[in-house]
Amino acid sequence: MYYVFVSSSLPRLNIHQEPSIAFEELMDLIELNFSRNDKKIIWQIRELFDLFNLQRQLYGYTISNFGNYNKKQLQDLLHLESLPSYIFDFFSDYQNPEEQKKHFPELLARFYREKLEGNGFLKKFYHLLRTFTLMQVAFRCKKIQRNVDRELEFEDTKDEIVHHILTQRDVAEFQPVDGFEKLKPIFDTYFEDPKKLYFETIKFLFNKLEAQKSVFLGKEYFFIYFAQFILLEKLYRSYVQEEFLKMLF
Repeated sequence: MYYVFVSSSLPRLNIHQEPSIAFEELMDLIELNFSRNDKKIIWQIRELFDLFNLQRQLYGYTISNFGNYNKKQLQDLLHLESLPSYIFDFFSDYQNPEEQKKHFPELLARFYREKLEGNGFLKKFYHLLRTFTLMQVAFRCKKIQRNVDRELEFEDTKDEIVHHILTQRDVAEFQPVDGFEKLKPIFDTYFEDPKKLYFETIKFLFNKLEAQKSVFLGKEYFFIYFAQFILLEKLYRSYVQEEFLKMLF
């Protein structure tokens, strides 16, 4: 009941407007009111943005505040004992910045594999995000006639979703997996307009998360709210949107 109360006291999120409270205010609420275990879930949701911030640093872009670490901490990442070992391995294997940029999808693929080995909410959450990401890769490759095998070279070809994509490498139009059919008209309509495409794909993911709220109760409802909040911040914080567009996150 406590989490229902906390969630219901927060401002309602609307895809067409910026959240009425700042991200820092939301984090203050979490810090003051949530248990250690539930803060760990929030931490693990934010880990994806730690990876994105590492990538943003490689390109010289301003990092977002959605991750767990600030700019200085990320610059000293080899001293962060809390980071997963595969991140250390990545920066050990690829020490040249250009190599790190080229192989960054390898790090992201490893991240998702580890998250999908878990259970409960986080496994479902990251399965959704990974599927969303892979569907976008498939559509983009088809639109610009890019080699999808090369784009997915770091993925497990036996994976069901990856297999679904690769079996369509030679067809004229890509058909997404079940539940992601609405992405097709979005890419067909807005692919030549990057800003509109960005908005519509984020809107799609926002609505996918919204649909999950009826499945989850209590604290998991709030975790979805937290993820949706970040999506809106990405849409309406101009520097985030502009630089995310450059990198096609």
